[in-house]
Amino acid sequence: MVALASVLASLYPAIVVLLSVVLLRERPARTQAAGLGLAAVALVCRTLA
Repeated sequence: MVALASVLASLYPAIVVLLSVVLLRERPARTQAAGLGLAAVALVCRTLA
């Protein structure tokens, strides 16, 4: 359970960016989009490990 909590806590910045895109219709900067992509890759790698 602690491992799940740590993964969700590390994704907090990505959740903020996604909420701003969805709710405020903001366009993410390239660095934010790259960060979202890397966070998704890290989540997949963490799940498979």
